[in-house]
Amino acid sequence: MVRVCIVGCLHGELDKVYREIATVESQKGFKVELVLCCGDTQTVRNPTDLNSMSVPPKYYEMGDFYKYYSGELVAPIPTVFVGGNHEASSYLQELPYGGWVAPNIYFMGYAGVVQFAGLRIVGISGIYKHHDYNLGHFEHPPYTESSKRSAYHTRNFEVFRLMKIQKRVDIVLSHDWPRGVYAYGDTNWLLRRKPAFTKECQQNLLGSPASEQLLRYLQPRYWFSAHLHVKFAALIKHCNDQSSVTQFLALDKCLPRHDYLQFLDIEPDKRVRKMSAWADWNLKCNPSDPVIFFQHPDTEEEPEELIGPRIEKKMKLEPRPPGKLCLDPEWLTILKKTDSLLSLSKLPWLQPSEDPRDTNSQFWAKDEAIAELWDTFGGYFVIPENFEPTAPIFKPSDHISVHRDPKAQEKAIQSLLAGPNLYRMAQSAPDRCRINPQTELICTMLEITDPNAMFLGQQSGIDLSTCPVPEEPNSEKIDIDDDDDEAEADECPYEPQPISEEKEASDSEYVPSDFKLPTAQKANPESIDILPDD
Repeated sequence: MVRVCIVGCLHGELDKVYREIATVESQKGFKVELVLCCGDTQTVRNPTDLNSMSVPPKYYEMGDFYKYYSGELVAPIPTVFVGGNHEASSYLQELPYGGWVAPNIYFMGYAGVVQFAGLRIVGISGIYKHHDYNLGHFEHPPYTESSKRSAYHTRNFEVFRLMKIQKRVDIVLSHDWPRGVYAYGDTNWLLRRKPAFTKECQQNLLGSPASEQLLRYLQPRYWFSAHLHVKFAALIKHCNDQSSVTQFLALDKCLPRHDYLQFLDIEPDKRVRKMSAWADWNLKCNPSDPVIFFQHPDTEEEPEELIGPRIEKKMKLEPRPPGKLCLDPEWLTILKKTDSLLSLSKLPWLQPSEDPRDTNSQFWAKDEAIAELWDTFGGYFVIPENFEPTAPIFKPSDHISVHRDPKAQEKAIQSLLAGPNLYRMAQSAPDRCRINPQTELICTMLEITDPNAMFLGQQSGIDLSTCPVPEEPNSEKIDIDDDDDEAEADECPYEPQPISEEKEASDSEYVPSDFKLPTAQKANPESIDILPDD
């Protein structure tokens, strides 16, 4: 059982969210193991990063993240997030394949898959805009007013990659909603709460057709979103398999008296309790398995009860420490297989002319390719804690006079962190493209392209021969809108198929281990208890 806290639009309020979680932990007597944020995290390292956010200068605010980036504070719980449409793109674009933005805070990249304690989590960043959907990732610092917006628009290339996933998915994180998902919950309540959505719902334009396509294909157990600033629950029964159900939940933004937090207990698939991305038991890959299992090419097939000890002895695998984020072998293989298709041009990206469901495609992650990847990573897929700053650290005290009165000092700092003073500091240093060591490493391991290196005219990756050889893992040492732009819908092969009104979805403030969305006449978010704001 994994206790998870879902966060809606964070809007830079990290301190507040962690305080709220600590309060609930104290009241309920449990510990949250993982925080999942659905976007607008606003990872602003210093005032210069504000130049890459699509926010008018009069609304500039530093938020809390710079304290976590500098090391002044450390996130108390592993936190994973996707990008939204109010982000410091200059930083997130350093990590197109994902990485640590600060200790214990992990960005999933343009799109990504990670594993945590037996849960397989997919993320897709950005929002859907039809005019940028088919373009390459051409944006980089310094941005124009146009490119700082298009930088956070979802691209078809990421959807193409995610459509190559064959193994079962537990959770999907996105910023905007899948198109049509409103039809699976209490639509009337939603339109009373948000009348501006009426026209879009009538025309089936509310939400992302790209996310709708992924919802129909991946059929995850859970899908969490934000962006529309309203809490909404829905239950999607998939037409091709009535036993396959996705529980959808959207959350509000981080403001007083807004429903922006949800606590859930999520049970990993029973087959994952003893097997994970670590492949401790290394079983043969089956199409329905939720994570990647495969027989290592150097190992003969043996009965299940004998595989564990033999592989552990042969591969010298160490026990899996709890609470560690892991890379996903299938996703890494997909990144490698599709790298030749990456476009950094403003021209439309041409998708290969093939049946997207053709499992014989050269872009699928077949067992043989995953086996090769296993050798590259030595069977060890834990994400290394290799964060390091790449931009100047911001310290407010360096920019103000020292006051003897603590209240006057605090007032001076608060004045510095928003408004005209912040705008002047933001203009004092130009944006520039940077290469992140985390991206260099993953590009080297997978032999794939680092977009930022290409923009700078450099070679992707690093020379591993110059790196020190790490010690073998030792288990004894391991510690236990355009906000309001109207999106136009592309044609999508899947159409919403609402379930009967008797089986709409609802949720609760804290959901116990046997969590199931209860059946009700209507899923009414007003009946949902959520944490009150202090």
